[in-house]
Amino acid sequence: MRPRIIRVLIILALSGFVLSGAAVGSLALARGWSRGRIFPGVACGRVDLGGLTQEAAAARLAGAPLGELALELTVQIDDAVRTFSPEQAGISLDAAATAHEAWLYARTGGLPQRLADLWRARRHRVQIRPVLVVEEGELHGWLVELANEVNVPPVNASFDARTGEIIPEQVGRRIDTDRLRQELLAALREGKASLVVSRQTIPPATTAETLAAVPRNLLSRFITQFNPEESDRSHNVYLGAKLLNGTVVPPGGEFSFNRAVGERTEAAGFRTALEIVNQEFVPGIGGGICQVASTVYNAALEAGMEIIERANHSRPVKYVPLGRDATVVHGYLDLRFRNPYDQPVVVLAYADESYLEVRLLGQAARYRYEIQRTDEERIDPPIIERPDPGLAPGQVVVDREGRPGYRVTIWRLRYSGQRILDRQLLSRDYYPPVATQARIGITPEEAPAADPMGP
Repeated sequence: MRPRIIRVLIILALSGFVLSGAAVGSLALARGWSRGRIFPGVACGRVDLGGLTQEAAAARLAGAPLGELALELTVQIDDAVRTFSPEQAGISLDAAATAHEAWLYARTGGLPQRLADLWRARRHRVQIRPVLVVEEGELHGWLVELANEVNVPPVNASFDARTGEIIPEQVGRRIDTDRLRQELLAALREGKASLVVSRQTIPPATTAETLAAVPRNLLSRFITQFNPEESDRSHNVYLGAKLLNGTVVPPGGEFSFNRAVGERTEAAGFRTALEIVNQEFVPGIGGGICQVASTVYNAALEAGMEIIERANHSRPVKYVPLGRDATVVHGYLDLRFRNPYDQPVVVLAYADESYLEVRLLGQAARYRYEIQRTDEERIDPPIIERPDPGLAPGQVVVDREGRPGYRVTIWRLRYSGQRILDRQLLSRDYYPPVATQARIGITPEEAPAADPMGP
């Protein structure tokens, strides 16, 4: 080997040794200067943590405004922009854990990596990702509240209940709360200033094109009346009719009142009004909705629908004949029928002033139907008497008037012209009587003897 080449190699080897020694010395110097402290140039947001102990850094982070920690961002949902603060959604900074992450900077990895980290921190401020504490319950609640504000449910195409004209559908939009949760936390950890969220499109189940193909021959029409002065009950009738209107039952398909109208809740817009529970009128959310169900039931009977499920009330109602009412309780009692025709059937419902009208449209009917009531039996109310020595002997005080009960059988007759083709049993209904509660006066001698053993 030539002497010149040997000299060059020796010089390079000595230079590498010197540089390595300098690097090790620099790292040792940095460790010695920053022992127990965070290296210079390390920050979280706009909060400088260089030169601080972990305890001092945690205290500085805990006292810093969220804006300085880059923990505030704007959330843009379509055209609407709002400022998001983590505190609104149960998200907070773990100051101690974030300070520890800052202290670990340039203290992990091999020697070249740590030297590169130190050099990077000295030349450019290094950002430490904040460690977040998430209260899942609060974050979920915030996401649900946001979804309720920005989500728009789809609106099915429907028929105008008065004119029969088609009302076009409206596309719905909603945010994916699970995806938004992930993107929100990622944006906060990465110190982003803004987040753009797109709402998903929800197509309606029924379009104007679908309705345009539906025959619009009148199969049946049934009207009931209500008292408009009962404002909350009337509101529920109006709302029920609106939700029901335009429901399409496909050929051979099944109609469900509870599915068509939905659960009767305050969030859905229903109000508290009187409803029948165990033979008594009691306040309940959605009171009056059974009148809508009963009107639909009678329209379905006269249109030849196949009844699958129906139940009568525990006491007679005034708006339909005995045996022709239908009670519904979401998740428990439903009104269901099947469309026996080869074409779809459309349910039109409209409430105005003091009447509710339901019409069923479809292919031209081949038969005519008539509803018949037979075997009606009135059941007198029993009388329950309780002796009362506080009243004059023989005096009777009625505390509660009873009500008669009824048994009734309902049939459906099918006609072709004027000829009866068949007679179908629809229901045998029972409305139990309510006993009369009375007190009758007795003499002291007739009063029951006290129990010698005591109470």
